[in-house]
Amino acid sequence: MQNTKNYTNLLSFETLKDENRARKVKELSEDHFPSTPGVYVIRIDNIKALPSVISEELKKRKHNILYIGIASKSIRKRLWKQELHFKGAATFFRSIGAILGYRPKPNSLSPSSYNYKFSTEDKYNIISWIESHLLVDFVESNENLKEVESELIKEFIPVVNIVKNPYRLEYVSSSRKECIDIAHGT
Repeated sequence: MQNTKNYTNLLSFETLKDENRARKVKELSEDHFPSTPGVYVIRIDNIKALPSVISEELKKRKHNILYIGIASKSIRKRLWKQELHFKGAATFFRSIGAILGYRPKPNSLSPSSYNYKFSTEDKYNIISWIESHLLVDFVESNENLKEVESELIKEFIPVVNIVKNPYRLEYVSSSRKECIDIAHGT
């Protein structure tokens, strides 16, 4: 991470690279997550739980990091509530649902919206999958979050990140686009 030399908490961000720090989602509760800003990493415990196109790419990239994100106000709200439990806007949740083959209800979005939703049953199936297979870690910080996120994405090229990812996967982008098209009724 070349541009992070000036950050006072560089060592904290470096800890996100340590796979052994990540904790299984099903072992955690909302209280584990602080209501402060920070950077988070979402990993998978077994890449074979993903479609082969994703697991093969993770083998090539030699890590199990699916997604890196920031919480500008609250790690609890952004990571625990939104990304892992789909309560509000949730880029990762929508992406992982699409990757796993879930699709939204047709014609369920206005033409100007892109935040598709899954059925209640699918939502709970995705949450169950997340709890069974994903691990998370985070670092509390309000220092240069967007820059740190960009640097970590460039370094690890997580398979689910689309924005800021120079090697984003077409499979992820096309799965999300298919969901948007279905929800728009096109």
